[in-house]
Amino acid sequence: MKLKIKTAALLLSAIAILTACNNKNEDNSELPAIETQATETQAIQAKTATIKHTLADDYSLTAENFPLIDGSTSTIPLVGGLKAMLFGVPQLEAENTVSHTKTHTAFQNLLDGKCDVIFTVPLSKEQEQEARERGIEIEMLPVAVEGFVFVVNKENPVTALSQEQLRGIYSGEITNWGELGGNDAPIIAYQRNLDSGSQNHMLEFMGVVPLSDPILELVRTGMDSLMDSIAVYDNAVDSIGYSVYSYAGQMYSEVMNVKFIEVDGVPISLDTLADKSYPLLSVTYMMYRKDTPADSPVLRLAEFVQSEEGTAAIRGAGYVPYN
Repeated sequence: MKLKIKTAALLLSAIAILTACNNKNEDNSELPAIETQATETQAIQAKTATIKHTLADDYSLTAENFPLIDGSTSTIPLVGGLKAMLFGVPQLEAENTVSHTKTHTAFQNLLDGKCDVIFTVPLSKEQEQEARERGIEIEMLPVAVEGFVFVVNKENPVTALSQEQLRGIYSGEITNWGELGGNDAPIIAYQRNLDSGSQNHMLEFMGVVPLSDPILELVRTGMDSLMDSIAVYDNAVDSIGYSVYSYAGQMYSEVMNVKFIEVDGVPISLDTLADKSYPLLSVTYMMYRKDTPADSPVLRLAEFVQSEEGTAAIRGAGYVPYN
């Protein structure tokens, strides 16, 4: 049994090398050269010749042909869950093999052919326009139901807001928590950078209501830094920010000093996502180019994602399957 677990871990390590897109950024700057990757893959395949039969075998997916995957930070556990189910290893072990470059860069990598698949939030209008201008059609397979959430410090007495009140905060119309039944203190409204997936959600949420220009110091380039600002930084109790539930719910709610705002009286949970009672719903997609060959491993991965086992993997990773 120990040998099987060890060989499965080695197989996942090879996939981690293959699934990181080949672009120059801090996430993959330490990847070995192509020649080294090929040598390691061959060695691992030799060592895993006796590994037990897995779902990956049923879909003809191997360490060598596994699609190159990129995506939003919020989808790392999702891709980890799919790998865990395919290769028969624990969720955390599979998740540790996933490296994503964030929403905007991942989409650029897909257009540039630097990766085969991305798992991401809905595209912005600017991203859709860029794909059209480059003559690239994108296949968008819905994978999981997502929730757009607003987050405050646990010490903030405000627990519920309406959509109208939230738009009032972020349009600059409401500036003090006292107007919302909270402390008499200025509202510190954090935003995300323009090319983030969370900002795509925010712009869609605001609709025709103008989003106020943020103070530069209140713009966060990562979901982790935004959550940290609300949890532990100075004046955190008076702060508010936004994220997606799949990320914030798994990474922070149990260990950090934050809580989710009830929207229109409905709390966010897997149950309210599943029954669609939570009002701010979205979708996480598996995206790939429509000109992908029919015999490509990408299509076999898409088939798995839509299967009964794939649905179970999505649910097991803490998401609500779209199907």
